[in-house]
Amino acid sequence: MITSHPHRTVAVALFAAVLSACGGGGDDAPSAGNGSGHETVQSASGVTVVDESARAQATVLSAARVVFTVSGASGSSSCAGGGSVSFIATAGPSGSLTNGVPDAGETYTIQFTSCRSQSDNSVVDGALTLTVNSANGDNLSVSTESHLVVVQQDRTLRLDGSSTLSHTVHTTGATQVTTERWQTPSATITSTHNNRTTRLSLTQVDLTQTVTTTNGVVTGRSTQGTLTMGYSGWLGDWSATIGTQGIVSFNANGARIGGLWLITLPRHLVWLVPILVIEAD
Repeated sequence: MITSHPHRTVAVALFAAVLSACGGGGDDAPSAGNGSGHETVQSASGVTVVDESARAQATVLSAARVVFTVSGASGSSSCAGGGSVSFIATAGPSGSLTNGVPDAGETYTIQFTSCRSQSDNSVVDGALTLTVNSANGDNLSVSTESHLVVVQQDRTLRLDGSSTLSHTVHTTGATQVTTERWQTPSATITSTHNNRTTRLSLTQVDLTQTVTTTNGVVTGRSTQGTLTMGYSGWLGDWSATIGTQGIVSFNANGARIGGLWLITLPRHLVWLVPILVIEAD
């Protein structure tokens, strides 16, 4: 069974990171144009479909961790909330696939079949190749090649591309700080929501979400990062750059307490920003 981690009860993904779409969009405001036919708009929120993608990436990594606990070069296991995961593994320099933990250099070819995460009820299907870059206790960095479908509460995401995902945990007394980072030079995301389909081509993605819990209760979260997004969907075809100005932070109730997102769009499309931060599909 996949082990449930308390920090997973608060969603990142990419996949996602990161990028909480909490906070209102009421303080969205344009800034000066950059002289190239584009306008930069300040927003309290990120772009929802990017946020959900980063969260999906974190869900995939959480679900994939079960393969480390199965001894041998191949095997299968039930997922925490239902469904299954099977794999074929290649040992790293340590030569061990039987110690129940990930080791640097190990490679896993993973197949998810209706694998349901216990933490957020997302369902994962499809293929993932995962290579362990480094591992030390709860701290893990992996490289992935994804061809996955992740069904979330109100959105279905197809994730295709190569990524580096990292998960780190720092504990001081009753306080635990969990950081998820999603990096990729190029990835394709197809989102289906309310019978509408959005296709995003993401490049130079580097997104991070940090969640702080005290005695198991979320006391705050923050996001930061940047990416370039090529969009194709019901809003037409265009590209935008998105990044944080400072660290976008939220309190335990999800209210933003600092930082902003900067969304740079073609000037004639700035009116789309309120739609982007609410739907992005």
